[in-house]
Amino acid sequence: MKRYWGLFLLMTLCMLPLCGQGEETANQDYYSLFQAAKEAGDEEAMAAIRAAIPQRLHPLWDRETDLCGYINCLGEWVIPPQFESVDNFRGHYAAVCAAYDETVEEEEGYGWGIIDRAGKWVVEPRYFVDGGYDGWYNGGLDMGYYQIWEYADDEDEEPKFGFFDVPSGYFSGVIYDEELTFWNGSRLVPVSLNGRACYVDRGTGEVAFYLPDGLSTDPMNRVASEFVDGFAKVYLDDADWDLRAHWNHQAACIINDRGEVLDLSGIVFYDPDNGMFADDSEDGISSDITPGGLLMARDRETGLYGYYDLNALDWRVPPRYSEADDFSYSGYACVQLGEGSFGHIDTQGNLLASGFSEWYHFLEDYAYLKEANILINAAGETVIAFPAECGLMAQWDDEMREGYDYYVSPEGLMEVYDETVQGYGVMNLKGEWVLPPEDNQYLYGGEEIFSEEGWRFFSEGLQAISRTLGIADYRTITMKDGTTRQEPLYKRGIGYINTKGEVVIDFLYDDAGAFLDGLALVERDGRYGYVDRFGHEIGFQTEE
Repeated sequence: MKRYWGLFLLMTLCMLPLCGQGEETANQDYYSLFQAAKEAGDEEAMAAIRAAIPQRLHPLWDRETDLCGYINCLGEWVIPPQFESVDNFRGHYAAVCAAYDETVEEEEGYGWGIIDRAGKWVVEPRYFVDGGYDGWYNGGLDMGYYQIWEYADDEDEEPKFGFFDVPSGYFSGVIYDEELTFWNGSRLVPVSLNGRACYVDRGTGEVAFYLPDGLSTDPMNRVASEFVDGFAKVYLDDADWDLRAHWNHQAACIINDRGEVLDLSGIVFYDPDNGMFADDSEDGISSDITPGGLLMARDRETGLYGYYDLNALDWRVPPRYSEADDFSYSGYACVQLGEGSFGHIDTQGNLLASGFSEWYHFLEDYAYLKEANILINAAGETVIAFPAECGLMAQWDDEMREGYDYYVSPEGLMEVYDETVQGYGVMNLKGEWVLPPEDNQYLYGGEEIFSEEGWRFFSEGLQAISRTLGIADYRTITMKDGTTRQEPLYKRGIGYINTKGEVVIDFLYDDAGAFLDGLALVERDGRYGYVDRFGHEIGFQTEE
């Protein structure tokens, strides 16, 4: 019987993708299948399941050794606990801190480095490694980079910096003069080498070109100097770098990916003499390069706004608007058509809708008009008119657009706050409550776990929800007049719902993260582990 069961299981698994998160793969209860195969002693079936599961390795602290390693989504140690601290795997690599060894000099083997999926060092553990912060990963989780640096023995000597490219596995060495900041995955990235600003290939480290004399990448925020579809903004060396210029990404000129400065003398996209913020004066303007090589700009002669094509070096959308906004990634831009009158256009300048009385911005296929409290589509049609007591909440997603915020999930779901019950719920695009709002209910992004896992709205179709479960205890409050009263202490719990609003994982946890390749990091009673989409607890350590 065992033989036929194993053969059936193997045939089933062979019909599924070997890795990734296709719908069939994501909905397979691999943990139960594996436990059954393990109890049956079927090594062949166990091996087939290991090959079929999502291949990401998940970090875990081992209570017995007080060290960290990595498990698969079946709870098996793939890289045994041997590190002081660990980070998430990003593609085939992860940043880890070597366990302390008193026999090894600190500069020779006690610090952060990078390992591969076999647990082998690809960057020796003698550096400081930074992969991002507050849920952001530099350049995206699996397509980004690590910033790496080490401090010299001389305290007066400035540190050198380098990067490790996650997709290619290339390590530049610590050779650059300044911290590195780039996010969008462009092949060419801005660095400072031997005191000169240049762009290098992130997969090989080869210098593509040095910037002409008098120009530099933004020394405070190189995100502003990243290439977008072959173009990047660069800066004057003697620019006035105050906080306003920094946060507004003020650029002096634009280069192509050959390092050539474009002649943009007929347009204004940066005006250092007339207000750093767009609302400080009529002339203040700062524009981002839109995918496709479009630039929101003002015509010097008429003072009107349009959209300049950096490939054709001509207006694609002629300057005819009194105010305008950058194009969103979905290809729509809000423009001012008259006093108090707004609409939006596509990248060819076609007016898609008008007649609105406030600024708005498209995020994916929808835009939320806060004052009108409505959600519109690209045709300008009202999709939902929210009740007066309800308001749409903006979400944050690390995986979409590398941290691009949005209002509507890919499944067509939104977080909505209802003032009447003072609680949050989930609504679909028909205006129906998928999860009705309740008092003291809210969608949970994690606290300690949030800083590691990030906030991904309905990641892999599941969303953490925090609810008040009841009164856990009472505490005594002494009033000013000496009298006392009992104040309830509420017990909260975190569980998970699916896109239908159904509770699929009970409210058992004190902290919880987003799902990532089949598992979500959770905490209960001071113990950390993972839970899969079927509610199986994986990797939890027994209490001492």
